[in-house]
Amino acid sequence: MEIEKWVIEVNNEVESMPDTLVELEQWKKTCIYRLPAYVTDLDDKAYKPQIVSLGPYHQGKPQLKPMDEHKHRALLHFLKRSEKPLDYM
Repeated sequence: MEIEKWVIEVNNEVESMPDTLVELEQWKKTCIYRLPAYVTDLDDKAYKPQIVSLGPYHQGKPQLKPMDEHKHRALLHFLKRSEKPLDYM
């Protein structure tokens, strides 16, 4: 899919999402922090994704594929919360 068409499609999905207070409050509390190397170096395997990954580093690994739909939904929530169009990002 062309990038412009994808941007339009995602923006349309964001616009059509319902505003539920419970979901919005839950997403406001979610945050991901990067751990310092001295922590991850202790047990590298413990910090590799087992179920879901965010970002490009582990994309395409078969064991992580089932969560792709949830990641797409998370992207939509993020974009809706940011109140910025996708092409702004």
